[in-house]
Amino acid sequence: MALSISGNDGFDPAATQLGPAIALLRSFGVPAPRIARLLNVTTGNIRQIDLRAQHPKRDNLEFPKPLSDADLEFAAQHDPLRFELPVPLYGKEKAQVEEIEAKVEAMRQEYAGKYQFQEGILRLKTLQRYVLRASHPRRIRLKARIQQHIAWFHVHNGYSASAITHATIAMQLSLDAYHEGTQDPVDLNRYVESALIASNACLLSRRPKDALALLDLAREAAHATRSTRSSEHFRQRGTALLQIGISADDETRKQYEQAAETMKRNDEARDEHHLKMVGTRQSNLLDPNRGWDNAQEPIAWARESFGRDTLEYRMNLNWGAACALQTGNANDIEIAIVLLSGDGANAKKFGHQATITKLLLITPGLKLTPAQIMIWVRFVLYENAYRNR
Repeated sequence: MALSISGNDGFDPAATQLGPAIALLRSFGVPAPRIARLLNVTTGNIRQIDLRAQHPKRDNLEFPKPLSDADLEFAAQHDPLRFELPVPLYGKEKAQVEEIEAKVEAMRQEYAGKYQFQEGILRLKTLQRYVLRASHPRRIRLKARIQQHIAWFHVHNGYSASAITHATIAMQLSLDAYHEGTQDPVDLNRYVESALIASNACLLSRRPKDALALLDLAREAAHATRSTRSSEHFRQRGTALLQIGISADDETRKQYEQAAETMKRNDEARDEHHLKMVGTRQSNLLDPNRGWDNAQEPIAWARESFGRDTLEYRMNLNWGAACALQTGNANDIEIAIVLLSGDGANAKKFGHQATITKLLLITPGLKLTPAQIMIWVRFVLYENAYRNR
């Protein structure tokens, strides 16, 4: 397996990491020698990978939930000290916490802006020593924030398992800070943010039911603080439905439309192009007749506004190419494949997107039927070779 986290080699998914995709192709009746040739491995390897993929091992996930009114009443009766108001931080202690809080936010912004996700994780971990034995709610909040940002970096690398672990820790810590402090809405809102990160990681592991469970928790917590839900809530719910299957397409469209409307209403988009990029990327896939035509504008805008060497460009290019493959038009497919293969170095910078690119590039050689293509590209867009990391 070729994998360099922050070097020049980037992510290059090996066939052994593509078990679910290979199993799907074999279920379509695609011959093992054809898949082997396209992935540059032996036919025997493809058969072994397919066999192992037939029995995937998945842990049951559990996520922390905010305490109900009954839970709070019971806890107050049996552990009254837990609900005493904490002594505020003063002097040097307060200054130190504020200094670390500022460093955490600066690191998140710096390394996210440079797409140096693994470096961001390593830098954030150096700050954990300041909150190892956190007991004050303010320090617990800081500890939760570090875990939340680490989870965010992991999910953007494609490391779903690590992202879920750190986001779940962040969710619990935010609840601890909330219930053991002054019940500051900040902590419950950060619980919501961490739940969305965990949900996104579940989607990159193709676990739509777990993602929906997390989105329900996020919705309830947002309602408790009277906070407006962001467009991400609806986008992720639409994606979960997209993964569930074509039978849910009508509701999927509604969720993506709601995401676009919410983004506009909340003024989340940087401009109209951004709104189109986020609001229509998935909707284009649901419209095979016009999807490729509509996808070309977001691709061009992402290239011009962010640059070829960015996650935004690669993401829009992958989704646009998937739309082209659905058309069955040889000219459209050729254009999309040329675009995909023309920025090879960029394709390897991001684990999840590198997986998508690799599988889209071999699609023409698979000789799938139109019905299989539709199922395949939807699958590929959420195939992630690094989901178990």
